[in-house]
Amino acid sequence: MVYAASRSGVLVLATTNDSATSPRPLGTLPRPRTAYQASLDIAARLAAADPGNSSLEHERQLLALAGGRAKLLARTLESFAARWPEQVRAAHICAFVNGADKPSRSVIEQAGWIDRTLTYESEVMSIGIATSIVVGAVAGHGGVDLVLHLEDDWETRTIDSDALARAAAIMEDQTVGQVRLRHRSEQCLARHMITQKPIRWRQGEEHRRADAHFTFNPSLVRSAVVDRVFPARDERDAQRRFLMTGLDVIQLEPGVFAHIGSQNSRRLLIGRVGGHLVS
Repeated sequence: MVYAASRSGVLVLATTNDSATSPRPLGTLPRPRTAYQASLDIAARLAAADPGNSSLEHERQLLALAGGRAKLLARTLESFAARWPEQVRAAHICAFVNGADKPSRSVIEQAGWIDRTLTYESEVMSIGIATSIVVGAVAGHGGVDLVLHLEDDWETRTIDSDALARAAAIMEDQTVGQVRLRHRSEQCLARHMITQKPIRWRQGEEHRRADAHFTFNPSLVRSAVVDRVFPARDERDAQRRFLMTGLDVIQLEPGVFAHIGSQNSRRLLIGRVGGHLVS
């Protein structure tokens, strides 16, 4: 996953000043009682260990969460960098590798624009736990207003160089909690995953709006909402928490990211609840 943060109306990435390229292993942490508790403990450890906490005036930071799908990760990073090279150049970038995964580590190193790599090698965590860790690590930095969430199997497919800036501008509306960035050519669920009610989209200018469920698919989220949604045991837990906020969801049009990992879904391999790799 790739995470970017913004504290202005135009999307920028928040920075760390740590330029170390060698991984900082987190796998030696004492094993907590539950994987959910692990997400809290590891997120706290990440924040405490991150020297970037003192460099927030740069307002730019990008984190990548990866694991188990090196080829898809490569396409995700390459397409993002090709579409928004100015964002890549502006940011000091931190990657978090979920599990002992040398191929993904190699992709990150070969990209050449990721400054720091964190690893957790004791086990492969569930999507919900891993997302809680890395989102918390970004949103926990003071002054960060927006978080861009992009999993490692989403390719950038747009000719609209202003798409991310438009999404950030929409988030100025405090009644909006999430801007979906999935391309409109991608099939989406027609019903709310928690209430099971039909999602009734209202057409706006270059976007649609609805009382829709929260998603781990590509999106822009306000950091204040992150604090209310995470940590979450799984995506459904996050959706329940988001529903309680009463905020709307926006679908940017035509959208930005296309799913390239549907035939190699990590969600089919990793349990949504718990912290271990399952078949």
